[in-house]
Amino acid sequence: MVKFMIEKENVNYIPGTSVAVRVYNIDRYEPHYHEDCIELLFVLKGDINILSTYDKFHLEKNDFTVINKGDIHYIKGRGENLVLSLYLNLSHFEKQCEYVQYIYFACESFNANSLQEKCSPEVRNLIIDIVLEAAKDDSDPKKIDGFAKQLMDIFINKYDFAHYHNGKEIPNSQLQRYYRIVKLIDTKYGEKLDLNDLAQKEFVGRNYISQFWKNLTNMNLTDYITSVRSERAEKMMLTSNKSINEISFNCGFSDSKYIYKGFKKWYEKTPSQHKKEYEKYKAEGTSVKEYSEAEILSKFGRTLIYANMDENKASFMQDSEKKENWRQKYELQIGKYSGSKIKQEMIKENHLEAGLKEIYLPLFDRAVVDIDGGNINMDMEFVEMVVKGAKKMSLLLYIEIYFPEHSVDEWESVLEYFVHALNESDAADFLPRCRFVVCFDDFADAVNVRKLMNRISHMVSSKNIRMALRFS
Repeated sequence: MVKFMIEKENVNYIPGTSVAVRVYNIDRYEPHYHEDCIELLFVLKGDINILSTYDKFHLEKNDFTVINKGDIHYIKGRGENLVLSLYLNLSHFEKQCEYVQYIYFACESFNANSLQEKCSPEVRNLIIDIVLEAAKDDSDPKKIDGFAKQLMDIFINKYDFAHYHNGKEIPNSQLQRYYRIVKLIDTKYGEKLDLNDLAQKEFVGRNYISQFWKNLTNMNLTDYITSVRSERAEKMMLTSNKSINEISFNCGFSDSKYIYKGFKKWYEKTPSQHKKEYEKYKAEGTSVKEYSEAEILSKFGRTLIYANMDENKASFMQDSEKKENWRQKYELQIGKYSGSKIKQEMIKENHLEAGLKEIYLPLFDRAVVDIDGGNINMDMEFVEMVVKGAKKMSLLLYIEIYFPEHSVDEWESVLEYFVHALNESDAADFLPRCRFVVCFDDFADAVNVRKLMNRISHMVSSKNIRMALRFS
């Protein structure tokens, strides 16, 4: 019996260049990895879902993201789509940055900081320049590599892990120290690694190295080491027949129980659950319709590609103008938390430092709930997104109930609907973290508000319900 194993996919680079280009319609692309390059995925049409190590991304038209070197990834298309993959061989860029093989690129157009947002149009233009040059019958390898060099320069200086948090230029001395630490962790993850070891290598104190890393990345250094070890454990598990004990030892976990802890934190499942999931994806195989370089121009042409670029600018401006009501503002902010898991950890760490513990939303107002003839219509897709977002960020969810909008009976029905739906969902355990604030603006309503609070106390703990005067 042949055991399940995920394999490396080789990349066919354009002769004389560090670049490979593919354009395809993806139904499903089985799990695989690339050992020598990063892959930039750019959606020209439709949308796709990507699983990459512990990250889950949904990319729509004009979105792009980078799959880092060696990361196992699986792609699932949704309907009609057109996806561009651009591969950049990292060994060709070591003169630009000797540590390029070890950089973690935090490149997601849909979750960029202000510095990265400014660079996004240039990134898209360079991608298209490479594709159009590669599609020519008389393509010039020097031109292609020139565009690739410019693109990689942006990635190295704007889209790496440290720059994502800082959103500004980092002094070279700090950057070099950061690179040395990243390389050490990437190459020595299987050995004993703690703050004392890293500090000794850098000839500084333990507290200094801890604070240095925290200031640069806003992440705990020990958490980062665990994330690297968990990634390597995933790869070893999916590409070899080693036992979990062997993998644990080879990846630097001092005890096999810590590999389970690492997987729980980063992958939100056990190693065996993760392996079964990928075994299923592998068994489904790959189903794509790929186009040759010549077909890119003949079938889609420059107009399609440039139209995408212009439309993206227009839609970005329109989106910015539309963010007016609380729901749209919330969706804009929560989008920042939909990026890579390591970015989420940075944001969570920032919240903890700042003392952020709660999120306050009028979740039952007319933007989400409609009452028609006694029937409750609640946008549960949005409600579940809010609940899962608060859960992920470890925040208490304060839900405002604006009493004057409905009768006591109607509000009781809304709460019953919400509690029942939540108990039937994956987030049933989140209800104790919900707080309900019944707001009113007329002192005469206090008696009826108390009546509502008493009625719903069998569904929600009375200590999690309060009343408040609110004058808007």
